Amino acid sequence: MAIIQDEGITLTSRPNLNFVGAGVTVTDNAGTSSTVVTIPGSTGPAMDLDYLGDYVPATYNDGDIVIASDGITYLCVKDGTTTPPEPWPGGNSGVISPLPGVDYAKPSLLDTYANIVAAAHGAPENGRLAMLTDSFYTARCNGSAWQWFFNGVLVNLPPTTGWTWDNQGTATETQAGGYLYLNAPAISGGNTRVRYRTAPGATPWSVTALLIPFVNFYNNQQAGILVRGSAGTKLYCFGPTFSSSVAQLQVVRLNSPTSWNGTPYAQNVYGVNHPMWLRITDNGTNLIFSYSRDGIYFNVAYSEARAGFLTPDQVGYFAETQSTSANASITLISWTVS
Repeated sequence: MAIIQDEGITLTSRPNLNFVGAGVTVTDNAGTSSTVVTIPGSTGPAMDLDYLGDYVPATYNDGDIVIASDGITYLCVKDGTTTPPEPWPGGNSGVISPLPGVDYAKPSLLDTYANIVAAAHGAPENGRLAMLTDSFYTARCNGSAWQWFFNGVLVNLPPTTGWTWDNQGTATETQAGGYLYLNAPAISGGNTRVRYRTAPGATPWSVTALLIPFVNFYNNQQAGILVRGSAGTKLYCFGPTFSSSVAQLQVVRLNSPTSWNGTPYAQNVYGVNHPMWLRITDNGTNLIFSYSRDGIYFNVAYSEARAGFLTPDQVGYFAETQSTSANASITLISWTVS
């Protein structure tokens, strides 16, 4: 039974419902088991009184309102549809305004990363959101492509091709859900597991990464981003670590992935195994290492002459174990070249 209200005040239930006003017409539509009320002067669509449980599919116009006898309001969402209206707001095609020029967002999608990227739901629609069942990203379509967000922050998915291993050993890289995951199993001694690629090119350039490091409470385990010289095996490694049981952010020089050279920068920090932004910049004169917690405001950690230790023409990310008891790993969430 429908409940009739006057501006929120429930009226006494009567067996008859009268519509009063100049030119108001009420007609019976047996084909859809509904009563159609036409109110003059209204620019909107018709209003039907119907019980959805007994609904018979028929053609409804864009924006037609159906008030069911169970008290739920429904909105027809597409011209010429033969699909029963959906509860308002909502609907398989979203809420479409009866007002010209008003664009309402489509309902969000819930699917795997692969299906979203492969457009398994058809061409991306402007403003549509996608929640992933196998990843931590959220996606929003800008009308032609998906934009990716992590914890509400716009990110650039890391590239899946163009990487090369240095000192891989038993390390593995997983490419899934849009991100990259590098795992370095436990091993004795210094063994930095490296994935690198060609640096952006002419200076100045910057590489900015959002990552989740995982380093255990063992001395010198480290994960982060790096710069490398193709002329040899030298590296600058930049990221969080534990040193003498103290959490630090370090810049480390390596003669090779298995040979330490020096640690020109070491700063005690909090929150080692939390998402963090790291950036390496080559401005043509200096190599600059910066960090951020929000991806907007960056602090310079360390800077030195760009060719003092190596000629920087490769960049990448890494994990170093330095322990026979536990692995070290890194999840690369965003990779931006500028």
